Amino acid sequence: MNAIYHIDRQLLDCIDPETGEVLDMEALTSLTIERERIVEGLALYALELEHQADSIGAEIKRLQERQRETKEKGAKLSLRLGEYLGHEKFKTDLVTVSFRRTEAVEVNPDTELPPEFRRVKYEPDKTAIKAALKAGKEVQGCCLTQNTSTIIR
Repeated sequence: MNAIYHIDRQLLDCIDPETGEVLDMEALTSLTIERERIVEGLALYALELEHQADSIGAEIKRLQERQRETKEKGAKLSLRLGEYLGHEKFKTDLVTVSFRRTEAVEVNPDTELPPEFRRVKYEPDKTAIKAALKAGKEVQGCCLTQNTSTIIR
């Protein structure tokens, strides 16, 4: 990928390109570059990595959509092939087309089912837990933690 920002080579040599970790903090702090340029270079490199991650994410979404569309086309073609064959088995040296009966349950989304036919998923309500903890209540197995995040713009 092409870099958006120019980052000093001395600075890049101190960073592992695979992990983004500083390889040698002593070498980093002993650079002849002024502190402002070191911080600026590290921040720009972090931004560069974020932009690359965003680009990768966009490409993943595009490919997932393409995968979904391709699967749908294949499923439609298989359906038409089954209709064309009258759902009778077909076999050559290269391909075999056969059919199997399946059953599926369809549930109208507006139907209120009795409890024995429902599943409930457990998920902690972190918003309610946070509010309770901030109000001084004790919630077993939960605690508030303080984190610091770096913002680069």
